[in-house]
Amino acid sequence: MILSLILWILFGASFVGTFFMIGKKVPVLIMLSEESLAYKETFSEFLKRKRSELPLKLGSIKIDFLTGFNKKLIKSKILSLKIHNVMHAWTEALNKKVHHSKMRQEEQIKELVDKGDIE
Repeated sequence: MILSLILWILFGASFVGTFFMIGKKVPVLIMLSEESLAYKETFSEFLKRKRSELPLKLGSIKIDFLTGFNKKLIKSKILSLKIHNVMHAWTEALNKKVHHSKMRQEEQIKELVDKGDIE
């Protein structure tokens, strides 16, 4: 029952999200048709013109993408190093506790042997 409800909620949310994304792109599509009317060209001529403009924009898009990707990689590296440092501190603390308790047990055994309780 609950799983069915969750699935319906997910389906509805994805449906609403799809309409939201399409709704955001409608103004861009309207501007494209106005742009082609301003140049008085057909759709195929419009595509040819856009294809010729693409390499000029592609370089800046590629550089922007690589810059953003580099920033994200640096942030993920810093995060992984912070996690590593925390894990290392935890491991060292656990090793000290284990080593301390082991030495304590050995001391207790020596005391018992010295007293003569254990042979």
